[in-house]
Amino acid sequence: MHLYLDSADLTACRTWLPSGLFYGVTTNPLILRRDKVPCRVEEVCALAQGLLNLGAQEVQLQPWGDEESRCAQIAAFADLGERVVMKLPMTRDGVRLAREVHGRGRRVTLTAVYAPHQAVVAAAAGVAYLAPYFGRMNEAGRDALRDVLRMQAITRGSGCEVLVASLRNISELTLLAEKGLTHFTFSPATAEALFQDGLTERALADFERAAEAS
Repeated sequence: MHLYLDSADLTACRTWLPSGLFYGVTTNPLILRRDKVPCRVEEVCALAQGLLNLGAQEVQLQPWGDEESRCAQIAAFADLGERVVMKLPMTRDGVRLAREVHGRGRRVTLTAVYAPHQAVVAAAAGVAYLAPYFGRMNEAGRDALRDVLRMQAITRGSGCEVLVASLRNISELTLLAEKGLTHFTFSPATAEALFQDGLTERALADFERAAEAS
């Protein structure tokens, strides 16, 4: 089971990464904006280095802008080492660039995946991960569970892992794990919810009362 944080917040990552629970961290320009990290190469590289120093086994970075800008950013991100994975959108240009990056021995995630046929593309491209947006698929009226399971079946044996993104709650995470999915990325708020259960909290209080009474 590989869990990732969707975060560019070093404070939140300092809370979670030392626990050893999370394999890595995923980012994109929307996450950078949410967590107030400017979309500037030097800022993103500094963030990634901080995450690696905190123990992330992988940090996924997504370039932006025109092709020339993206290629320059990929070169800068690659200088951070092999634990950095490039994220590129599931578009014709994104896949072409993914093939080039893969050909240079770098791992790639194809992101913003919404349909099973896109899993065929990811498997053929030889990328390490494809990232379906589970919550957004449901919100668009699609059967996200059915389609993600089809993606899992299509990529089985190809070396391409389904990294489920856009999870809205731990119920979705649990359901997908029951179905055999093993790679998930979600927010620090969802991470916090993994440890929330009233009965567990009550049991802990009982333990403490028993210790005090002994």
